Amino acid sequence: MARKALIQIRRGLESAIGTLAAGELGYCTDTNKLYIGSTAGNVLLVAAQTAGDMLKSIYDTNNDGKVDFAAVADSVPWSGVAGKPAALPAAGGSADAINMLDTRAVADKPGELQSKKLTGAFKALTAVGNPPVSASGMYVYVLNVAGWSSNEPSGGWPVQIAVGGNGLAFRQGVSAEAWGSWTALSKQGALTWNQLKGV
Repeated sequence: MARKALIQIRRGLESAIGTLAAGELGYCTDTNKLYIGSTAGNVLLVAAQTAGDMLKSIYDTNNDGKVDFAAVADSVPWSGVAGKPAALPAAGGSADAINMLDTRAVADKPGELQSKKLTGAFKALTAVGNPPVSASGMYVYVLNVAGWSSNEPSGGWPVQIAVGGNGLAFRQGVSAEAWGSWTALSKQGALTWNQLKGV
């Protein structure tokens, strides 16, 4: 059928398309985008290569750089989480157990322990300053008690308790970077008077 009239809309480079009147269409000849004017400015209707495209104007309405549904997921209440475990800790532990991490070669500084946490670790004696007790002559079991912030001393620096087959010992951090000396709390065999006095 022969065309009787040519109907065109505003067109041109995207940088020069200008502000469209409410309801006016504008086609960008360089980017193949189609806009419509609104009282709030130009609104993108069609992007180039539209198959599967997600328009920022639709999926990121508050312009925070995140898809709106993903932004909402950042602050989902615990009651709104599906598939959560019935008890914590999950994945490798139970609510009535402390996992002993195998970090035998890691020399943890007081400030590196998780604040307000009780944790356990399997350690090489040399990695924890050679406590006076051991589990095997080379290794020891260590409980880390960080009851306060690990980087703020007013509530006390973290404490380590060494547990071995021949007794118990403890030491406390003196800064975020350093530990005090080990003190034998009990040791298999007779204790000397100096050990009882802590000297």
